[in-house]
Amino acid sequence: MARASGNQALMSLFSDFHLVDLLIRRELEAHGVNVMWLAPLDLIAAKGEITPTEIAAEMGLPPTTVRRAVNDLEKRGEVRRRPNPNDGRSQVISLTAKGRRKLEEVQPVLESTVAAIEEFLGWRVRDADQPFTELKEALQHALGFGTATPPEDRRQWVVEEVPPGSGLKKLRLT
Repeated sequence: MARASGNQALMSLFSDFHLVDLLIRRELEAHGVNVMWLAPLDLIAAKGEITPTEIAAEMGLPPTTVRRAVNDLEKRGEVRRRPNPNDGRSQVISLTAKGRRKLEEVQPVLESTVAAIEEFLGWRVRDADQPFTELKEALQHALGFGTATPPEDRRQWVVEEVPPGSGLKKLRLT
């Protein structure tokens, strides 16, 4: 089997992003969950407090889109903003109790979706977190957001059967 070129791998990731988007939207909307601005809401929850500039850099969104997302989330009562104590010109965004409830509401649906994917794959999606994190850093670096991990600091990932002969696969760092 011939190895995919870097161009093919990048285009495959581009397509895969759309499949992930479709899957999440389908599963959540089937359960009556409004998915508008769910990803920024999840990012805000993960960071605790975050500036709009940091949201834009983390997600690759234009500042106008971030402004619209924060405005909509604030109108829905899911986030609050306050002046940034480190910089009087910007703001920090954090979740409200309503925002936390919204994320708690989607967790069972997302968990069952991940479980179905993992059952098909035979390995845990969370085991791919490190290479995805490194890929995200490289993409952010290519776009001029922050710095990427230097290549000499990266470790390699391999897929192995655990236990051997079981058919169950797991990603492992070497």
